[in-house]
Amino acid sequence: MKQIDLNGDYTYSNIVKVSFNKGDGSEHFIYPNPSTNIINIIANNNFSPINFSITNSIGQVISNYSIISSSKNKTSIDISILPRGVYYISIPEKNNTSKVYKIIAQ
Repeated sequence: MKQIDLNGDYTYSNIVKVSFNKGDGSEHFIYPNPSTNIINIIANNNFSPINFSITNSIGQVISNYSIISSSKNKTSIDISILPRGVYYISIPEKNNTSKVYKIIAQ
């Protein structure tokens, strides 16, 4: 990255490798985000069915969904009916916890 000072002097930062810790393999993929029509969800859980919900920014449940193992933990959701805004998808994890992901409906 090049940083330019107000007097016109500049310096370059060092190149740094960035990697993400995949942890216990329970990461989920939600794409495309933001979206106007369809979002795809791949839930990397080892249990079935996977029940999850979409809530709005004030915590109201908008819809509930379920992924069964025969679909390889992948589903597509039509969000074109949602008003533009920020929503949250809560996907259950082990030990009665959940991971929450922010999605944007355009």
